[in-house]
Amino acid sequence: MSTSLKFIIMPDLYLITKTNKREIHNLISMEFKFLSLTFHQGYLTVICDTASMPQHFNNSGNTWRGIVIEGQIDFTTSGVLSAAIQPLSGENVSILVISMFDTDIIFVRNNDLAKAVNALTRAGHAISTPVQD
Repeated sequence: MSTSLKFIIMPDLYLITKTNKREIHNLISMEFKFLSLTFHQGYLTVICDTASMPQHFNNSGNTWRGIVIEGQIDFTTSGVLSAAIQPLSGENVSILVISMFDTDIIFVRNNDLAKAVNALTRAGHAISTPVQD
């Protein structure tokens, strides 16, 4: 595996919150640009784009940005996430990672995005933003 990765910054702002497991039926019936649900220990962790978030969810200004590792990562490949996380850890950037079937998304607080981009760039990684419609 090459130690140099390519990342794409997701264009939207995201909310990370938790809610009661009974909320799952409401959430899966709504339309989102991005939605991730994880059930563990009796509650749901919800990650969704702020434009689509339910009105009763409290955003409280705590928004996040997503940084996607570009390309497909095979299950037999090791060290990819470590190469991405180490530069962020060195800059005290808090993260939440979602591992998808063939890639990973690293969420950082919106106010830490510039610090995260700088850390990843200094570590030799490439960063791009998607073309807006």
